[in-house]
Amino acid sequence: MDFKDTANLTEFIEDLAEDAREARKCLDANDSRYTRQAFVRALFGGIEGLTRFLKGVCLSHRGGTTYTDAELAMLKEESYEVNDKGEAFTKPKFIPIKDILGAVRIGTCQSWPRRV
Repeated sequence: MDFKDTANLTEFIEDLAEDAREARKCLDANDSRYTRQAFVRALFGGIEGLTRFLKGVCLSHRGGTTYTDAELAMLKEESYEVNDKGEAFTKPKFIPIKDILGAVRIGTCQSWPRRV
């Protein structure tokens, strides 16, 4: 997805919402453990998708915005370690959703294009 074109955001959100609506219809038609789990997965999939989109916006619309190394690591979901040879390397890091949302909130406030 092109994060530089924020016009895609409305369409993207609508697609995510449609998944949740369809899962809700299935749940209403047949309330079972499976349909409840499918609905929750659709909701959290939407949250994760929107968060991913907003992180992409933060990283692609940096312009004059300066992020700290810690903020960039949060937005990229990275951590840094040193191996036995003393060489630094980057590795993916699981970051709790509440922390990612905080980083995205700060990032979008700083970098969101003014034309939106």
